[in-house]
Amino acid sequence: MIKLKKEPRCPHLPARCETTAWGEAEPFIVAPRARLVHRVRSITSYAWPDRGHVSVTCWCGYCFNLRPEQVADALVANPPENRLMCEHCEWMAAKWRQPPTDELAGRHVHRGRLVPVRTCCQGG
Repeated sequence: MIKLKKEPRCPHLPARCETTAWGEAEPFIVAPRARLVHRVRSITSYAWPDRGHVSVTCWCGYCFNLRPEQVADALVANPPENRLMCEHCEWMAAKWRQPPTDELAGRHVHRGRLVPVRTCCQGG
């Protein structure tokens, strides 16, 4: 578990939406359809009268919105071996003097990034 940053409440939220900033959580988020593992910076739970969700903000600026039942599977203490750690998350965490991913995971974790590639109009 790591200590998380506390994000300020969005001023545009209606008063009927209750927010709870998490104080600590597992350090990594693995989304089932995503290709990269990201480092968690902050987590906020949103509770509306009829529904709710959990918003996870990563060090790279990427944000995941999860249903409450998805959180346990998405937040992990150790990233899977077959995934790459987001290089930008790692760089930003280091800039803010956070411990390196290898130290948090207790092993070397490969870093990488995804780059879009054009697949049509190859000849011109």
